[in-house]
Amino acid sequence: MTHIKKIAFVLAAASVISAAPAFAVSSYGSGGGGGGSYGGGGGSISAPVYNPVADYQAGVEYLQNKEYKKADRKFNQVLRGTKRNANANYFMGLAKVGQDKHKSSIRYFKNAAKYDKKLYEAYGGLGEAYALTGKTEKANDVIADLNEAAESCGTCSQAGRIKVAQDKITAALNGDGATAS
Repeated sequence: MTHIKKIAFVLAAASVISAAPAFAVSSYGSGGGGGGSYGGGGGSISAPVYNPVADYQAGVEYLQNKEYKKADRKFNQVLRGTKRNANANYFMGLAKVGQDKHKSSIRYFKNAAKYDKKLYEAYGGLGEAYALTGKTEKANDVIADLNEAAESCGTCSQAGRIKVAQDKITAALNGDGATAS
């Protein structure tokens, strides 16, 4: 690095450090007198900031392109910080199904349905996963829940989504194979 570049780098670093919030520096172990030490432990100022939205969007793209393992990795990252995100759980379930990991998908579809009671696609995925893993009683329980939702819905705007979920589970119970959607 040339001398001018070094000076420019030092000046840029100094301006970043001077703009850092006051709480970033603490007096861990300073003990009164003799000077303190930096003990913020907040990570490097130049460390990249994690962006869950970018991982979520990338995960959706990977699902659309049927790159299920890559989608799995992205939604795993998203769920590390936002475990209660119904859509991320649902998409993670789809990524598992795409990899023929039906047993693993159950956890994510369950969470998706738990965190958003009207995410009927998650119920469809959950019931289908139960059926494909031999848990027919649980699959029938999910159908029963969907039947209740359909009855209370009548002809509401969600009726079509409920019907699709019911049909998906029924097809899996009848041995019509898995769908990765």
